[in-house]
Amino acid sequence: MFLNQLKDDSKKAFLDLALICAKADENLDNKEAEILEIYCNEMGIAKPTKTYKADYIVDLYKNDIEKYKQELTDIFNNFTPKELIIVYFELFAMIYADNSFDEIEKDIILKLEKKILESAASYISSNTLNLFRGAGGEVLLPVLENSARALVSQMNMLKLIKKDI
Repeated sequence: MFLNQLKDDSKKAFLDLALICAKADENLDNKEAEILEIYCNEMGIAKPTKTYKADYIVDLYKNDIEKYKQELTDIFNNFTPKELIIVYFELFAMIYADNSFDEIEKDIILKLEKKILESAASYISSNTLNLFRGAGGEVLLPVLENSARALVSQMNMLKLIKKDI
């Protein structure tokens, strides 16, 4: 939906995160592969044939948490504040594709939220993020999550309708 707004290096970084989420349970199922293909089509890039980096980072989560954190930090540093919000929103389609929310996916989302809030801190005095603020000024990241969940549900509904036609 918004991935075409990412810069080229940000598209690759997003794809890295999407693959990590897809491989979090060490398995890339059909639904995740389908969403990955949708992501790649939207970004105008080829679907990867190898997932070595994602496999490596998933393995680091289990075996070397400090190196894992550094790898994620390196990926997150590719995004502008606006792109972080896009990435956060778009990743939920992949995360909920297999109807499970694995520990590594939770960790990535929490780290993304923290990074968004850190980058948003410099904009608090401006109106830049008012779209995602509540009455008290708090950033409403759950609004993005719920919007992403609704979008995934709508995609599933459209597929059911197409099958019936």
